[in-house]
Amino acid sequence: MTDPRTLILDRYGPGDPCTAATAPGRANIIGEHTDYNDGWVLPFALSVGTRSAVRRNRLGTLRIVSDAFDEPIERAWPTHSDPDRERQWSDYVAGMVWTFSDHLPAGFGLDVGISSTVPVGGGMSSSAALEVSLCLALASHLDLQLSDDEIIRQCHAVDTQYVGIQAGVMDQCASLMAKRNHALLLDTRSLERSHVPFRLPHATWVIVDSGIRRALAVSGYHTRLRECRDAVQAIRTRPETSHVRSLRDLLPQDLPEVTPHLAENLRKRVEHVVRENAFVYYGVDDLREGDAKRIGTLLNESHASLRDLYDVSIPEIDQLVRIGLDRGAHGARIMGGGFGGVTIHLVPSEIAEAYARDVREAYQRHANHPATATIVDASAGGRQLVEEAR
Repeated sequence: MTDPRTLILDRYGPGDPCTAATAPGRANIIGEHTDYNDGWVLPFALSVGTRSAVRRNRLGTLRIVSDAFDEPIERAWPTHSDPDRERQWSDYVAGMVWTFSDHLPAGFGLDVGISSTVPVGGGMSSSAALEVSLCLALASHLDLQLSDDEIIRQCHAVDTQYVGIQAGVMDQCASLMAKRNHALLLDTRSLERSHVPFRLPHATWVIVDSGIRRALAVSGYHTRLRECRDAVQAIRTRPETSHVRSLRDLLPQDLPEVTPHLAENLRKRVEHVVRENAFVYYGVDDLREGDAKRIGTLLNESHASLRDLYDVSIPEIDQLVRIGLDRGAHGARIMGGGFGGVTIHLVPSEIAEAYARDVREAYQRHANHPATATIVDASAGGRQLVEEAR
């Protein structure tokens, strides 16, 4: 991965010292579309990630250079009163700078360098990796001591208050707080978390990218979020469930009483979220016991729920899952917001390399669309980069 400090130096020449940080993308074992319902999730960090570097300039503007684009971007300085949203990827950079406005004196300008190996729009949280790495770099550059929870709140504000995506906090938490060879069990309401060791010596995770991109801000993502909120409002009108603040407050045994009173689309969304929350704790037990087959069964059940109850899968994704199961996977499911993106597969380690190749080739034949398949491990969360740029 390119050093983002080198990008700044090559594009803008010598100047003030740079501060840099790195943060990973993430995969999610189980717990999909539960985070914005205050529920539980079980992600882990990936070895792909984003590096961000910052240094002060004397221009009072925001200059951004990335190894993904030939031309740099220059933007007016973002403010609290009138954020300069341009509906492009640099909004995440401007939004993060905006969250630091109270710590930046008048006339302050920044050069920002970005380098990433996280596929954009593929469901591995490229935006959170950018947010967390840039937040760590800016906090260090400004000599601010931020707690993990403060970093999460600041990164989440970029999504919800600046970019305008009403996402949950799973992605930022995983990118910041993950631990190598562990999954992160996270309560997204309280931010209570614990690390669950991987005990799967004979199983391997494979991420398969369908190559089909989706833009969350213009997809059915916000429709699902709105449906969940509408369901909560309907549930709260009944005296026996007036205590419900979000769908995480319901248990599977509550469904026979709650769902008959809901419209069909709301019933389906509620059933998925409530059962998916329960799946997270089943997954934790299975990880601790090292039971790859049971985890695979959970992945399959989760995919069926995301396909049939939450309606976020598409035919190409369903085909990828079937192809994987036909070739020996313990289980597979769609991962991320849905409507395209990636699938996560758990496969016997002895077939992992051949499996990745066979799934790519079969998908190309059946869907006439290229896919990438990557064997992944659980990586560590974000950190500052202290070594010198080369």
